[in-house]
Amino acid sequence: MMQKHSSATSDAASTPVLDIDGARATIRLNRPKHLNRLQAEDLGELVKLFGRVEADPAIRVLVLTGTGRAFSAGYDLGSIAERNAEAQEQTAGSAFEIVVNRLEDLALPTICRLNGGVYGGATDLALACDFRIGVDTCEMFMPAARLGLHYYKSGIERYASRLGRRARGERKGRAERGLGV
Repeated sequence: MMQKHSSATSDAASTPVLDIDGARATIRLNRPKHLNRLQAEDLGELVKLFGRVEADPAIRVLVLTGTGRAFSAGYDLGSIAERNAEAQEQTAGSAFEIVVNRLEDLALPTICRLNGGVYGGATDLALACDFRIGVDTCEMFMPAARLGLHYYKSGIERYASRLGRRARGERKGRAERGLGV
């Protein structure tokens, strides 16, 4: 008999939710009204959930997905301005990089179930997983350069290694024409 439990019992917007069903753990980004846009509190919660999943020897695979019609709209850019105004020691970009690097370094296989749009930093979450499976209508868009935001080194390396030279060339051409990635 498979054991199923959840770290949350409501479908209301919240920090990411962990469901365990036998050997499969599923983490759902859970802000569907905002296309699962990540907030500062979500980053710490994701790191905690990754640790919990990795520490359980019964779990053999992690699935990362979103609630609703999008995987994720990435990190809330409004909170970047707030963090900068508060002059916190850790920037939003470095906090996000820590989460994505932790996901990539997990000791079990990871699958990103792309149930819809993947925007901004969420593209790096998807690329940090070992496998990505998406619906036909899934699209990826990374507007950081157009917004004048610098991307962290490990994210750039992930894009280059996962998408390859041909895809980088195609993205460059699309970017020059003002289209999404």
